[in-house]
Amino acid sequence: MTTVYLQQTSQQQGFGVCRITDQNGKLLYHIIGDFGRPGDQLQLIAPGAESHCKIVQTAAGFLPRFVLKLDAQELGSFGLSTQFRDLLVINHLNWLVIGNPQRRHYSVKNLTRTLARVVPTNNFRLQITYTDEKFGPAIILIIAFIDRWQTIQSQQRYPAWQPLFSQKLAVQNIKYHA
Repeated sequence: MTTVYLQQTSQQQGFGVCRITDQNGKLLYHIIGDFGRPGDQLQLIAPGAESHCKIVQTAAGFLPRFVLKLDAQELGSFGLSTQFRDLLVINHLNWLVIGNPQRRHYSVKNLTRTLARVVPTNNFRLQITYTDEKFGPAIILIIAFIDRWQTIQSQQRYPAWQPLFSQKLAVQNIKYHA
């Protein structure tokens, strides 16, 4: 089992950034990007600007659609609905993301087992514990995406949050600190 921490940070250099760290605070990934229009994407990027995972928006409107890619390979797709905010189905992977948006508790399951559990910490971060290293980046990106989407839909603001994913990608401007 691997445990990482997702921290939504404020606007930096004109775009929103999420930091993913280990238990010791070592930076593992950044999540940057935008969503809202077809072609927009969120990316999970390791230090050195290597993109591991992407969520690409393929359709907008009342029922937006997205594609999940890991290392340029399409893993699955999903759509969002304002009616079923507690459940997200990732097609082709047979994953269910079940959550409580108000409490920020989520779990990722497939047909036979739990792949990840997510709980909030006292400092407004999310603790993500997952079992499969291969799909770890995809799980992290899905959780960051759905947590942000739930916040937008519920019109809630968590105290540590600023607008996230608000500008187009600007990977060349990120400075990584080890």
